[in-house]
Amino acid sequence: RILECTDSNHTHCCQIPSIKMQAPTGQAPQQQQIPMMQQAPFAPQQSQQMPMLQQAMLGQQQPWTMLQPPQAMLFPLQQQQQQPSAFNAGYASQFAPASQFAPSFGTMNPSMGIHQFEDDDPIEEAVGAMASAANPEPEPIVGTDGPISINTKVEYASLPKPAAGSGIVTQRVFGLVTVQAAQQEAEAPAERQPMDVVAILDVSGSMGGRKIQQVQEATRFLISQADPRDRLSIVTFNQAANRALKLSKMNPEGKDNANVAVLRLTAGGGTSIAAGLDMGLDIMEQRRQKNKVASILVLTDGQDASTHARLPSLISRAERAHCSIYAFGFGADHDARLLTELAEQARTPFSFVEDTEAKIREAFAGTVGGLLSVVAQDIKLTLKFHVQLEALHTPFVTDHVSDTERTVTIPDVFAGERRDLLIELAVPMESMQQCSDTLVLLEAAAQYKDLRSGGTVQSPSAPMQIEAVQEPQPEQEPDEDVCLQRERVQVKQALKEAMEQGNSGNFSSAQDILTEAEQQLRPVGKRSAASVALGQQLREAHSQIENRSQYESVGRAMMSDAMQMHSVQRCTNTNLSPAAQGSYMTPSQISHVSLSSMPPRF
Repeated sequence: RILECTDSNHTHCCQIPSIKMQAPTGQAPQQQQIPMMQQAPFAPQQSQQMPMLQQAMLGQQQPWTMLQPPQAMLFPLQQQQQQPSAFNAGYASQFAPASQFAPSFGTMNPSMGIHQFEDDDPIEEAVGAMASAANPEPEPIVGTDGPISINTKVEYASLPKPAAGSGIVTQRVFGLVTVQAAQQEAEAPAERQPMDVVAILDVSGSMGGRKIQQVQEATRFLISQADPRDRLSIVTFNQAANRALKLSKMNPEGKDNANVAVLRLTAGGGTSIAAGLDMGLDIMEQRRQKNKVASILVLTDGQDASTHARLPSLISRAERAHCSIYAFGFGADHDARLLTELAEQARTPFSFVEDTEAKIREAFAGTVGGLLSVVAQDIKLTLKFHVQLEALHTPFVTDHVSDTERTVTIPDVFAGERRDLLIELAVPMESMQQCSDTLVLLEAAAQYKDLRSGGTVQSPSAPMQIEAVQEPQPEQEPDEDVCLQRERVQVKQALKEAMEQGNSGNFSSAQDILTEAEQQLRPVGKRSAASVALGQQLREAHSQIENRSQYESVGRAMMSDAMQMHSVQRCTNTNLSPAAQGSYMTPSQISHVSLSSMPPRF
């Protein structure tokens, strides 16, 4: 037998066999005993007396039963039920009984300690998908008709041969390897890939009041933009996590269910981001069928000291599940250090949402607009060096194949995006003397999954070469792209070093680093628009790290956001300067951000 609480204010009483656990509301709930249902261990139960959603949201006294997993038994949730708005209640009353939206923890596997879901909605054309999965992937085809092109450049097109007896052994050369994704064809919605998205939402006590409403609005915008082929799951967390919506197709019925789940969100309890990520990853890992684009969106406003140690294992699980993770810090009190660490390990942007009243939907929109335009995944960029490699500047995983070969893995690219690898090489002067015309410095080629064709493409090899000349070329101008990418790497590194000083309380040293970095940029008269934006970024950071109060309130988060944006060359945040956004945001992202800024039409 278990004890069932019949007080509607005690929506998080723990239902434990032979144990009474009462929520601290100061009221004495009625108790009644009911027989335990026969089902899998720790499966959630729902009372047959569940009221209609409108009654539940209006707070009427109706009983309900939920059996929580062991973690929740040890740490009972103590959320305070919030009174929903009249609008929410009126909207929710149109739909199904609340029993369909009771929180779900999934069946627990005691030996493995994970949630067992495996109830995701089937994707369209499941038969074809299973058939294609049964057949081996076709062999790579060399061609240029894929969405990715590989280009190489050197800072100076020519290099003078050394004079006899000069004593010069090597010459430092900066080169650039660019992975460029083709622009999305105008208005081709049928071409885009369906998505699997898990929204992991903080519902801790600090999210009460207007904050929870803003998260509801942002999530409902996400729902409104979904295609019937997309699937969405919603996970909420405080000190524990629960699944508010299974991975559901966003057809009309699925959208209705998702909106109801969102409208029922309430705030209370502590903060464990790891608990939310763990459950979100369980959902992704246990999908019976998979859309090609999959992502987890994490939104939190709280501090969490318990998650840092678990990040590496959580990120590894996301990589194996082939899903990206995007972090959104909500308001001035969120854990910017933790979310920055999460973004760095996930190799995605970190979005700081300072203006919580207007920008949450826009931040979600920037991310979703990008995910809707993914054109290639699992890009393996192979670099074969003909001269000595001094440094390879990239945030992405790099495998040291041999002394003369590296492989860089880029998880995905949006349509129109580029990834630039700045490379420092040491060119032997002996080789320059021996070559008659040009010297090949390296060769670059990429193999990747083309999402439109479903096949694997092998790009042609792109050589990086430099012309050998007898005399110096004093009028020779440096290549603009290489100069800009050198400055981008410098700015990113300066922001990182300044934050390290700020975290130690050395604010004057942090400002000195930023000032020196700006001085190292090209003279103002020779800067391009993108270079000007980088200088502006450094000046903004300088003002954000003047003192401890300024740095800890907004400075750390804003600088982390900018640093990670420049690192991965992707922007999802409209809080940053328009010039910075223009350097990275794609047309699809800009279009969705514009939609999000319009008045809600839910």
